[in-house]
Order: sequence, then structure tokens, then C-alpha cells
Amino acid sequence: MNSQNNPITPRLDELDTIDSSYDRRQQIEKLEGDRSYEVTVVVDKIAKNYSYVREDGYRDAFYITGLVYGSEHRVKVLMPTVMNDEVESWNDGDKVTLQAIISDWDLAYKQFGLLGLNRVQDETAEPE
Repeated sequence: MNSQNNPITPRLDELDTIDSSYDRRQQIEKLEGDRSYEVTVVVDKIAKNYSYVREDGYRDAFYITGLVYGSEHRVKVLMPTVMNDEVESWNDGDKVTLQAIISDWDLAYKQFGLLGLNRVQDETAEPE
């Protein structure tokens, strides 16, 4: 599904108004599972995921954490295993635009869990 013109911030703002973590998780589960959003994350951590992952294509993958650019929403984005080499090349402080699905709320870290689908290339960026 194309995420163009479907920014994630308004949806996270809406979910953030739900006080109960249980209710917030319930609302996330009600979201259309294949509904993807465009999200730009300011990376503050890149790490290998060692937790169990039920979705195919994400086992032995990397995740990134950071703030959604232009907001105060913290996210943890689990990236597809096929992107491991690319994710390892990113650095703290990089702004990465992704297509992702909202998958969870982590009360302990007060951050939304996202499943990354792919990187959205900025067509206006200058070649490196």
C-alpha cells in the first residue's frame, strides 16, 4: 500500500490521547493491519533484535529507536531482515523516512512499536 500523503503523526497524536495502555493497545489492534504510514525517524539507536517476532521476514532483524521527526513521539521500528545491511549503515542522528505499520505500544519505554516495511527514498535529495 502506498503511504504517500499518509503521515503517521496525526494517528499517533490520536492514540496518545488514550490514557489506558490496555485501551491504547486495543485500539492499535483494531487498526487495519495493512494500513501503512510514512514516518521520518531521527535515529538514536540501532540494534539487533533478539526478541521473538511472530511476523515472517523480521527474525534476526535490526530495529531502530528514535523520535518521529517534528513530534515528541518515541518509536521503535523493527526493520525487515532483508534490510539488515542497509540498517547497519545508518548512524545515530540520521533522519530516515520509512513506510511502516503501527503494531504496538510499549508502556515500559513509552514508545510506539512499528513494523518497518521499506525505506521511502526522497526523490528531491541530491545524490551522494
